Amino acid sequence: MKCQECGIELARDAKFCSSCGVSATPDCTTQSGSSDEGKKSGLIGGLVMLGVAGWLGVSGFSNLSSAFGSSEFASAEQIVKKSLKSPSSYTFQDGTVLWSGADQHGNDASIVRLEYDAQNGFGATLRNCQIISYIEKSGNLEWSPTFGIQSCDIGFLSESELVDLFKETNFGV
Repeated sequence: MKCQECGIELARDAKFCSSCGVSATPDCTTQSGSSDEGKKSGLIGGLVMLGVAGWLGVSGFSNLSSAFGSSEFASAEQIVKKSLKSPSSYTFQDGTVLWSGADQHGNDASIVRLEYDAQNGFGATLRNCQIISYIEKSGNLEWSPTFGIQSCDIGFLSESELVDLFKETNFGV
């Protein structure tokens, strides 16, 4: 059985997709070998290529439509919620705008530190801290799937070193 959302092969007793968190009920899955297999393989291949492009520092950005001019926190929260298994369980705890400016092309760019609670795929509520770097371009939020969202706990880099790294890697400044 395959996930209807991302196409990953699911365990027979799976209740949720381990990759994207979508419900794995029979009406939300497809059987292996379905006619949608080629489309899903192409989509997965495209996503892999986008991730590789982001890793190499080549344009590989994800888009999320947003209202242009929203606050840095609201924009960062939208990005974080997009990555969660249970977006509705998101609860803001603390946050800091670490940097705000413009990327090498003049687009508004921000780096935001968010601490929040959210449920994982098993329903347990956990505290998480992430640093989100993104640009606002033509009314859309864009962030690198590889370097746009990172854990606050990098260990070997200070927060200021991480901000400098993100500015160079994601914004070319």
